[in-house]
Parts: sequence; structure tokens; C-alpha cells
Amino acid sequence: MQLDRDRPAGRVLEFQHEGNNSASLALRINQVQPPDLQVSVVTAPERVYAGQEITVSYRVDNLGGNTPDHQSSWVDMVYLSRDRFLDLGKDHYLGFAQYSGGLAAGNG
Repeated sequence: MQLDRDRPAGRVLEFQHEGNNSASLALRINQVQPPDLQVSVVTAPERVYAGQEITVSYRVDNLGGNTPDHQSSWVDMVYLSRDRFLDLGKDHYLGFAQYSGGLAAGNG
């Protein structure tokens, strides 16, 4: 891996007669499978009316790898939509749920 200490404009503040500084080092990279959170079940009334209070339940499954240790939470945002595709211009935001901790691979 090459580390160059140059600014985008090509100017680096250096002492007189000093060239661009660079260094290289060996770096080990381990590839891991990222989490893949998928909504697997949604339960909501088939029809609702303006002003009506409703209950929505859902299940999130992790079909990928474990959540990274440094990711301590995630947020689910719930929208009311006429179809299964999110359209921020047409769908209605209902609320959110925040979760602590990760979701292990294969769990929901």
C-alpha cells in the first residue's frame, strides 16, 4: 500500500529541498461477509382510514454475516406504501424503531 502525503491542489507544505514524502507498509486484509438485514414478515391491516390508529409488526432476519463489533445499533424506519417499493416522494413515513446490539448471522 502506498501512502502519499499530497494535497489535491498539488501543494504540500515542506522544508526547502525536501521532496514529496511517501511510505509503504504491509497490510493484512481479511474479507468478511457483511450483514444482510431483510424484512421477512410484515403484518398490518389491509385497509386503513385517515386518522385511524393501526398496529404494524414485522420481522428482520440477518441473511448475511455477523454485525461488526463496532456497530452497536440500527434503526428501522416504517413507511406506509401502496406497493412493496419505497418511494420517498409518495409513501408516508409512520415512525421508527431503534435496536441496540447487532443481529447475529442467521438470526431474526
